Amino acid sequence: MEIGDGPEASAWMEIGDGPEASARMEIGDGPEASAWMGIGDGPEASEGMTFGYRETGQMERVNRILRHEAFVRHMRDNRTAEKERIFCHHDIAHFLDVARIAMIINLQEGMELSQGMIYGAALLHDIGRHEQYKTGIPHEIASARIAPDILADCGYAPGEVSEITEAILLHRDGESGSRKDLAGILYRADKASRACFVCEASEQCGWKEEKKNHIIDW
Repeated sequence: MEIGDGPEASAWMEIGDGPEASARMEIGDGPEASAWMGIGDGPEASEGMTFGYRETGQMERVNRILRHEAFVRHMRDNRTAEKERIFCHHDIAHFLDVARIAMIINLQEGMELSQGMIYGAALLHDIGRHEQYKTGIPHEIASARIAPDILADCGYAPGEVSEITEAILLHRDGESGSRKDLAGILYRADKASRACFVCEASEQCGWKEEKKNHIIDW
């Protein structure tokens, strides 16, 4: 049974006895369906019922960012610039922490931002940090200058590029933290990602005590 308007139907259900599953239902927007449920006893279905979440096309774009020549180059420059840094680093571990915390906030608060938008912003929000060390330019400005070309090359539409670039520009602006959009989530996730409660350099850190994370919230 298929419901929708063509090959990218919004919902479909398949019933059969082949090796893949005896019953399957998928709900979403076509090839990038966001939810699925399978029932059966084949190699791709567990006994009883399975439920999962996927955004194949969204994460394809994200993984293109990881492989993009400019992203790789700027990541290397960040790593070199922070080789002797005792405080928090602006590396892939931080970027993924921000992305995953942002996803939690997004789901808990029902904001319905896509995985691709959240990961795109998180992976690129500090990509120009090395330029701040070299020239003094605020790294949100450097990162917002670098990000658009990478995003466009990786399949993001012009409107998406603008939204992510705005979020990057505002990720150090405290007023953006109250916003219920990508900029607000990025700001909050960025700040929540820092494990101040186990940082050996906490006493030397320039963050004010009230700004530091003394407990785990996400």
